[in-house]
Amino acid sequence: MDLSRAEILKLARKAAAEHPGARIHFKFTCAKCGERCVLEEADTLYQRGICFKCGSDSPIEKAGFLVIGDASEKAEGGVR
Repeated sequence: MDLSRAEILKLARKAAAEHPGARIHFKFTCAKCGERCVLEEADTLYQRGICFKCGSDSPIEKAGFLVIGDASEKAEGGVR
C-alpha cells in the first residue's frame, strides 16, 4: 500500500530508529505501466523515479518502503 510522502517518511524514520544499521529502500508504482519499482539508492526518497520495466520517468507522490538489514542477525520477538 502506498502512502503519502509525509506519511511514508514518518514511518521510514521510525523504522530506521528501531533498526539501527538497516537500509531503507523506497518503493513506488510506475505512473505509465503500473509496475512496482524500488529506488536503488538506500535512505533517499526522490521526487521522481525511473521504472525498470518501461523506462518511464514517474513522479513519486505516494510510496512504500523496505527495511533491509543483516540477515544473520535475529531480532528478539520479531518476525523470523
